Amino acid sequence: MHKVSVIVPVYNVEAYLTRCVASIQKQTESDIEIILVDDGSPDACGEICDRFAETDDRIRVIHQANSGQAVARNAGLAVAEGEYILFVDSDDWIEPDLVEITYSAAKEFSAEMLVFDSQAVDEQGRVLYHTTQKAATGTLLSAKTDKSFLLTDPSPWNKLLKRSWLSENHFAFPNMYYEDLIALTCLDAAVERGVYIGGKPLYNYFLRQNSTLRNGDAQKTTEKRIAAVNAIYDFYKKNDLTEFYRSELAWIAIYHGFFLPAREILNFTAQPFPYVDKLRENLQSVCEAPNENMYLERFSAKEKWIFRLLYGRHYFFTKVFWKLNAILRDSK
Repeated sequence: MHKVSVIVPVYNVEAYLTRCVASIQKQTESDIEIILVDDGSPDACGEICDRFAETDDRIRVIHQANSGQAVARNAGLAVAEGEYILFVDSDDWIEPDLVEITYSAAKEFSAEMLVFDSQAVDEQGRVLYHTTQKAATGTLLSAKTDKSFLLTDPSPWNKLLKRSWLSENHFAFPNMYYEDLIALTCLDAAVERGVYIGGKPLYNYFLRQNSTLRNGDAQKTTEKRIAAVNAIYDFYKKNDLTEFYRSELAWIAIYHGFFLPAREILNFTAQPFPYVDKLRENLQSVCEAPNENMYLERFSAKEKWIFRLLYGRHYFFTKVFWKLNAILRDSK
């Protein structure tokens, strides 16, 4: 059994795939398997994957009809043999010592889930932000003892996950939009031995202009965000955990189901406010008094203003604030 299985869903990224796979091959910990899942990519990705497999016996390739990122990740997970699982997106890349550092820490703390730092990098190579946790390195994490753990960044690629534990919890990505948000937020409730290690960012998240997160479709964004939030609430209701995590689930609905999509829609839609109204209506249907939630302090001062304006339906002032903010940003 390998120490770590690295699962990479691959679709339409031939310009970035070599950088991604090479960064995994160059890990200082060599006891890994690399699973490339070609999700019916229409470009040369399938051939690139096969060429990598010909020269590195740690690599196996799965070719499948296009089914989406969730199905591709699940396909990789189904054949993985490593003690731990690492998910890497095919346009991103990882630091050379990521596996060595995270596996060593996971073994030291007998971790089910190990969380580490990442950074977002744009197409010009600029680091836009560094994602970290509000905890000391080596801190044991569990939503059962600290409810705020439920609010951990729901990305699969900033975590090392114990494969046997995932299997025990019947983990799989749902085949729908925002599958990461749904899968990881639901998984958090099962964590008893989570560990955070800080320091330098180990994962490089590539922000490109034509990514799926910037689809420009306000109706789709609205519908899919609402569906994702409702799926999370359905899971917690089914497991009789809604009341226990009342404030945390409300914050997830506020941030992921209202604030983030509303902000996205403001960026790419001429008439955003009918969609914001739909998001607001769903937010009110799943939680009480969202404007009084204890986690609103997580917002920056600017974000608080945006949230208050949007939630209060002060759309004229929202437009003014947004235009001024764009002018100030472009002048820098």
